[in-house]
Amino acid sequence: MDVLAVTGLVLLGILAAALLFIMIVVLFGWAKVYFSYSEGEGVKIAASVFGVKITLYPRKKKDKKEKKPKEKPEEKPEKTPKEEKKSKKPSLIPETTGGKIRLFFEILEVIKLRFRLFVFRLYLLYGTGDAAKTATDIGKMHAAVASFFALASNAVKVDPVDVVITPNFIDSSKKAETEIVLGLKILSAVITALRVYKTAVKFRKKESEEK
Repeated sequence: MDVLAVTGLVLLGILAAALLFIMIVVLFGWAKVYFSYSEGEGVKIAASVFGVKITLYPRKKKDKKEKKPKEKPEEKPEKTPKEEKKSKKPSLIPETTGGKIRLFFEILEVIKLRFRLFVFRLYLLYGTGDAAKTATDIGKMHAAVASFFALASNAVKVDPVDVVITPNFIDSSKKAETEIVLGLKILSAVITALRVYKTAVKFRKKESEEK
């Protein structure tokens, strides 16, 4: 076997391994969104795809460049009938509030149980200065958290959560720390996006027929 044939086989092997790796990542890999808040660091939002984590907020401040004086905008030529037709293309988002709510619930059915809540950590120290009011508010908070997860478990796969709400019956104080990691399989993300678009198109068509 000559050198060219061996080199070709090696390159084909490397290409096949790379394609296999990409397929495994797409089929089993996760796209994740990270949200965290603490008094010292504030709000932080990040996302990761293919293991690469990108900070979405806060953004690094860029050095401000000197603004150039704005030039007068050129007068735009009148639109042709074809261009006017394109610009009048109906939006997929309904104009009425009722329509938006109905579309929201239809999309919710599409994305149901496709997301996974990997991490939900909430530490809360709460006090109003009035022991009775603090106790009442803490009870409402526990009820709200329980209701939230009861509803969330119908739409999202939820891993064990870590929620600690500590009352301060002596002083008035409010301190919170939270960390949330929400994920969606990469392949599922593509399929879900297509299904959401299809649902919105169908909903728009149905609304137009009802008018």
